[in-house]
Amino acid sequence: MAPRGKQTNFEERQDIVKLHSEGLSIREISKITGKPRSTVQNIVTRYIKEFRLANKSRGGQGKKLNSHDERRILKEVKLNPFVSAPELKLFVEKQLEKTVCAETIRNVLRSNDFHGRIMRKKPFISVRNKEKRLKFAKEYLSKAESFWNTVGKFKVN
Repeated sequence: MAPRGKQTNFEERQDIVKLHSEGLSIREISKITGKPRSTVQNIVTRYIKEFRLANKSRGGQGKKLNSHDERRILKEVKLNPFVSAPELKLFVEKQLEKTVCAETIRNVLRSNDFHGRIMRKKPFISVRNKEKRLKFAKEYLSKAESFWNTVGKFKVN
């Protein structure tokens, strides 16, 4: 299970181990340091078993783009909102001299609230058809409720 709260810093861990080596119990150490008993116990047992106070190094590859690179990408998008991710990829390769894939660019944009959306396909309505529709709507706008009750689809209760 992953840790749920804040990590203790190295100095706090050193203090806990020092107090334990002086012969204090885990409960007494937790009262002195103000840390939960389970935290103190975990630190002490880790020190006894592994002789380690520092955090383990975390695995995985680091980020390819730093915050400066991300800001450059965002600036480019603000200048031209219609630029595609593959075009931004080429920009990053030329200007920032880093090789990234287009999906990395999309991840940067999404994390900064730039989402690729496609415009809705609205039907083309000619001027003549628009006038006919408007005339029809105005004609039936002032009809009484009793009229609409006679129309099967629009029963108003």
